[in-house]
Amino acid sequence: MEAYLQVIPYFPDKIRAPLAAIPSQMRNTVREIRLRQGRPLSLVLMGTTVFLTPGGTVLETPGKDALVPDEADLQDCFQRVCGYSVHSCEEQIRQGFLTLNGGHRVGLSGTAVQEDGKIVTLREISSMNFRVARSFPGVSGDFVRRFYGDALPSILLSGAPMSGKTTFLKDVIGALSSGKAGRYRKVAVIDERGELGAVYNGTPQIELGPCTDVLTGYPKGEGMNIALRTLSPELIVCDEIGGEAESDAIRMSLNAGTAVLATAHAGNLTALTRRPQIRALIEEGAFDYLIQLEGQEAPCRIKEVRRVGEGAEFCLSGGKMIC
Repeated sequence: MEAYLQVIPYFPDKIRAPLAAIPSQMRNTVREIRLRQGRPLSLVLMGTTVFLTPGGTVLETPGKDALVPDEADLQDCFQRVCGYSVHSCEEQIRQGFLTLNGGHRVGLSGTAVQEDGKIVTLREISSMNFRVARSFPGVSGDFVRRFYGDALPSILLSGAPMSGKTTFLKDVIGALSSGKAGRYRKVAVIDERGELGAVYNGTPQIELGPCTDVLTGYPKGEGMNIALRTLSPELIVCDEIGGEAESDAIRMSLNAGTAVLATAHAGNLTALTRRPQIRALIEEGAFDYLIQLEGQEAPCRIKEVRRVGEGAEFCLSGGKMIC
């Protein structure tokens, strides 16, 4: 089933019907479905945003005919994404998102409920952002051939939100595990949020290759340590690092001779190196390369590559190295 249609059942009838009515060619370009209480429902496509009428007509501007979710719609939708058991989802809710069947993610906004200065849950959900998870085989281009061969470097891939970090990562995992870098590599994927090794009704949605082990739901630091002890990986992969536990686990991996491929949020490499935990890892020589993606207007496209420790930067043009 196509990724967009996997998300549709989580919406109440009032919203599901117009979402299902949009043209099939448009469905394949939807990156986000955004619900905001009292404001028009919007679809974020590649490079633009559109709106819908209750009948499913696409609007370029949110006029008086636009579909506007109300409080009951948001509450209904929230219950659906929680499987009608909000309590069982509170750990994810505290972090501001939920991962759905198929690896799709729902970002949440609302009123934080705190205890002892810590967020314990959300109430009065006011907006929800459904990010449609997709895979695009081959999107990483010749990245694997250029950077991986007899030796496996450790690489930190950074980018702003919606720059394609996770999509790029999934394609690289599949390529390395399938022998496209010269031989089959044992890859351990620490999939804390269930996005990298997405499964829909028991069926893997992404081809991660024959030599990949996926640890789903493990905190990244703990998952990396378990993978090292039990799976003898040649490469450990995880998404969105930045915490102390992850940094310690990366150090342990490198000391054990296992390379790391990870991602981090950053608008550019300068901003990336300002993050204390990541800066410490870079200064310690944990990564051989820092790679920055362009951004949401050109997802999965490499903007800059920096070789750590030698002060050398590759020149890039159109996503291809030219010097």
